[in-house]
Amino acid sequence: MVNTSTGKVLIVSDNSWTYYNFEHMISVPITFDSAAYIKPMQRMKTLVEPGLIIPGHDAKFFKKFTNVKDGIVRTR
Repeated sequence: MVNTSTGKVLIVSDNSWTYYNFEHMISVPITFDSAAYIKPMQRMKTLVEPGLIIPGHDAKFFKKFTNVKDGIVRTR
């Protein structure tokens, strides 16, 4: 969790590979225990606004937020 001037942002890395995994509460195919993958995602929704949860492997991140310059976005 990162505190920013506009609030908290949760960088979840491998805990949710893509926005699709998070939005549909589904695990990635290589997970041995799907329920154990999904439970932390449910908790994440209680920590910050869902729009400020950033998965680890989704290029949509760069389209979802304001582009500052190539490869850099503002999460406001």
